[in-house]
Amino acid sequence: MEITFAIGAALAGSFSGAFGKAGKALSDFQKQAEQIQKQSGQIESYQGLQGAIVKNSAEMYKAREEAQALNAQSEISKTRTQDLSSQYRTAQQATENLRAENVRNTDAYKAAQLNMKSLANQIEASSKPTGELQRQYKAAQEEVRRLEGAMKSSSAAVKAAQKNEQELGRQLKESQKETKSLSDKSKELTTSADDLQKKIERDTESLSRMGKELRAAGVDTANLAGEQSRLTRQSQRMAEAQARYQRSKAALDQTRQNLSWNNIRGELMTAAGLGYTLYKPVSQAADFESAMARVNAVAFSGAGRNAEEDAKSLQALTEQARQLGRDTQFTAVQAAQSQENLARAGFKANEIISAMPGLLNMAAAEGMDLAQASDIAASTLRGFKLSADQMNRVADVLAQTSAASNTNIVGLGEGMKYVAPVAANLGVSLEETSAMLGIMANAGIKGTEGGTALRGAFLRLSQEPKAVEKALNALGVASRDAQGNMRKLPDIMTELSEKMKDMGEADRMKYLADIFGIRAVSGMMAVMNGVMDGSLEQLTQYNKEATGILKAMSEATGASLDDIRGAMKGVEPYTERLGIS
Repeated sequence: MEITFAIGAALAGSFSGAFGKAGKALSDFQKQAEQIQKQSGQIESYQGLQGAIVKNSAEMYKAREEAQALNAQSEISKTRTQDLSSQYRTAQQATENLRAENVRNTDAYKAAQLNMKSLANQIEASSKPTGELQRQYKAAQEEVRRLEGAMKSSSAAVKAAQKNEQELGRQLKESQKETKSLSDKSKELTTSADDLQKKIERDTESLSRMGKELRAAGVDTANLAGEQSRLTRQSQRMAEAQARYQRSKAALDQTRQNLSWNNIRGELMTAAGLGYTLYKPVSQAADFESAMARVNAVAFSGAGRNAEEDAKSLQALTEQARQLGRDTQFTAVQAAQSQENLARAGFKANEIISAMPGLLNMAAAEGMDLAQASDIAASTLRGFKLSADQMNRVADVLAQTSAASNTNIVGLGEGMKYVAPVAANLGVSLEETSAMLGIMANAGIKGTEGGTALRGAFLRLSQEPKAVEKALNALGVASRDAQGNMRKLPDIMTELSEKMKDMGEADRMKYLADIFGIRAVSGMMAVMNGVMDGSLEQLTQYNKEATGILKAMSEATGASLDDIRGAMKGVEPYTERLGIS
């Protein structure tokens, strides 16, 4: 009976303090969340307007480029029309001249016929025509035949000239129609480009006003990515912590009800109550044994294995899962499930043991499911051909990029699935690749979109088709070093930014589209801006110095729940720890 009183008093004191702190924390969370949401919305609107300006600039450039191409075609068509017009006028004059000649030949032919008829009448009237009269008649006959031939020839020439004139007239009309069509299309595209230019100017003015308002509110518009990332990360962590508070509060509520004085007294006084009290640890023990059995099946399957060494390795994995269940916010069962996921990804036992601490830190800091964290970490590690002991490095770099840019570890993991193998083969480091994904995320190009854009840029530079070669040569930038190896993208982007620093937005877009392709140009414009303002270099340096950041973030995230966990820890020895020890 005294033991029962002691337990009840101890639990009552623990729960009372925990519930008081939990209630205050939830109220504070709500107020901070509202303020963060307001500032975050303002920054998103600002960034959305920036994105619209970039998009409209690209469309304006495309419209002007197409209009210029149509103008060139229109000029060619106009020149052809002028030539045809000149030929048509010449043909008209030639036809008129031939008609006049044909009229003269016809008149001369008729006159020659009359002369020949007159001479014939004279010969017929004379009983004895003179030789001179006969000679004149014969000459008249020859003249009639000659003029008849000339008349027929000039008549045929008139018909040919008329046919040529008609054909030239047809060609002239078609050319005039084509010239007008090209000119109309060019004007339409120019009008569209002008409208976009006006919209860009209006959006730029709005952007300036919004920037002033944000700066007045204490937001650094020169580092919007960092501001947005800070607010996003705070919001996410507060939401996660709030959710954990609520879950823990519900658990406390249920536990307080189950362990109230009447229940404790009743359960301790009956064998049935004692059996129920022992049910949970027994169930958790069974779950743990089942999870480790799956680890054994996946990690140590295959012929020709050493059973004794496998048994030792399994024992080491089992002890690690238990230890992580005691030392972290995750249960031993969850740790075992994560070990299984790594084993399925091809990790050996010693690699799993090396990778687990960093993996759990990443999941704890991000509030992620362990299965999802395992998939992201394993694919990134393998994509960059890193050994398992580099898991902490992978986790730290992803966490640092997530904290310093407008994305999260899940989004970075999605991007890494596409770009990591290509980046590794080209000698681009994990830190550099993650920084570029972060910079693109600041411009709204996140996850799969960012990964495919960066992969496309890498592949296009490595293959270097004619359009890439032409654009790079025009700028005087080399994509390869003296040994023929591709230079690192940040180095190329640094040189490109130097070459383009005095260019307008449209010209920069044109060169970047030629070099990286239309699909990757938006992402590469974001990277270019990151190079020019120094944010890419800064984030890359942060990533290189990220060792240990994830552990600190994990501890900071978990510390806010210590009060509630403290009350629950008083009960835990009778649950999971009892079951799996």
